[in-house]
Amino acid sequence: MSWDLPNLELKPYKNGNQEQIKFIYDLKKEVYQKYVENIYEEWNEEIQKKLFNKFMKKNSKNIELMMN
Repeated sequence: MSWDLPNLELKPYKNGNQEQIKFIYDLKKEVYQKYVENIYEEWNEEIQKKLFNKFMKKNSKNIELMMN
């Protein structure tokens, strides 16, 4: 899929790039934490990191980051 977004560029995730991994995890936490806590009454960091690592392993070839 190609979108024309002014001043934004899609860059593929570089597998193993720790700065990008931290950014993606922090974004996930920022977006989903309140929903997870609403459903499960807590954000369990250990469980969330395991789920995130599983997601990254399975999907890393399909991840693109929007940069400006």
